[in-house]
Amino acid sequence: MVYGGINYVGADDEGEPILGFCIESARSGRSGCRTCGSNIAHATARVGQIEHHEEYGQSTKWFHPWCFVWSRHDGRLEEIPGFSHMAAADKKLLRDCQAGKGAPPPGTPGQVGWVPLPMTLQARQVPMIAPADGGGASSSAVVDLTQEDTSSEDPEAIRDQDVLYGQCSLLCVGIQHYNGVLHAGEFAILEREPTNPYDANAVKVVNHANSQVGHLKRNFANALAPLLDDPSPLAPRVEAAVHQESTGKFNLTLRTSFFGPLQLAEVTVRYLASHQISLQNGSPEVRAIFGQEEAAGGAASGSIVSSTQVTATSTARLEMLFDDLAVDASTLDFSLHSEAAGRVLKSILLPHQEQGVAWMVKREKSTALPPFWKEVSEGGARCFFNEITNTSYSAAPPPVSGGLLCDDMGLGKTLQVLTLVIANPPDGIVYQTSAPSPQPPTAEKRQKVEDSSESGDMGADNSWVSAAGAAVEGAAVE
Repeated sequence: MVYGGINYVGADDEGEPILGFCIESARSGRSGCRTCGSNIAHATARVGQIEHHEEYGQSTKWFHPWCFVWSRHDGRLEEIPGFSHMAAADKKLLRDCQAGKGAPPPGTPGQVGWVPLPMTLQARQVPMIAPADGGGASSSAVVDLTQEDTSSEDPEAIRDQDVLYGQCSLLCVGIQHYNGVLHAGEFAILEREPTNPYDANAVKVVNHANSQVGHLKRNFANALAPLLDDPSPLAPRVEAAVHQESTGKFNLTLRTSFFGPLQLAEVTVRYLASHQISLQNGSPEVRAIFGQEEAAGGAASGSIVSSTQVTATSTARLEMLFDDLAVDASTLDFSLHSEAAGRVLKSILLPHQEQGVAWMVKREKSTALPPFWKEVSEGGARCFFNEITNTSYSAAPPPVSGGLLCDDMGLGKTLQVLTLVIANPPDGIVYQTSAPSPQPPTAEKRQKVEDSSESGDMGADNSWVSAAGAAVEGAAVE
């Protein structure tokens, strides 16, 4: 295949073209595996993936043999430069890894496994899966889940006390292969894909329109897959969102937050730390466990938009959106109800009642987009954007009919609703009356009613009972 005039053998998770592969013994212990993030020990076998980047040119990414995605190389090991120079033990390890049987040598430091959490609160203790020194050996320590009088507690009750373990930035890759879009401020759904032919730990990134956006980068997916697979009601809860619009063609950054019971905070944080995922900005209770300002030590993995800033921005935006819902009375069509109501009703509607009926008829017959939706163009395609969830959809949402009539008591809500029923009847229903047409009230009578409505004293002659009775007197349904 050719990319920009350069021959290449495939593409990595981020869409960068792969020029080839190489194998060698690590020249130092400083290079890091691009899958698991841990260092590759000096003089041990490593697999190189030679790539071409549009901006930086050619570079090599290094992997442990057991971390490398061997499906990217569909040839024989002997064809990879450097394999013939490896020691016999390294050649055997490389062959085992290519066959899917390779594993880190015993005693290799680095990642620890995730021990599934208990299914019920009756199981009071769970193993401390990550030792304090971050090594690979399991610890015999346990986490005590006992709380006051929790023997009959619903598993959901303890989740009401969830705390924020911390936040980190995770990379969603391969976005050039999918049609799904994520906007700034939009939440993403992390969905396991165990049947993925290339990676059993794959985690899809999906938007709320159920369109796939990409996949979590492999090293992040390896760490999160056991957490997402854990069926326990106590398993950590993971929320991912986009805080900044992506400008890249191949990936975007997800600001990811981890929540769960306080008793499991140390287990989760240390497990993620062993996978080179450092959590920051945990709740005060979590930071107290580690005796430091940050939940998991190390430098922050990116800028954080505080919840206070997000709330303030969202509140201001919502206020603007609600202001947009205000109806200009001059845009209402009073003819939609006046003709039909005039044939049936004996009562004459006051100006505020006519305005209310016109608004209700407009709402019932509306075919416009619902509130907080707008039509936009993305990538040259027509779509519909929800301003609350920041999600775009290819199909228009159904119109939202109806509303709330919230006039004060005594202002004639019943009369308005009866007029609405007559003006916009169900299909096949026609209201008629043989009663003589009502005479408009005199100016003196209208002024009296309007003065009474302003003062709140409607008087017996304009009570809702009298108005309702007068409105339907002599009416018939065909």
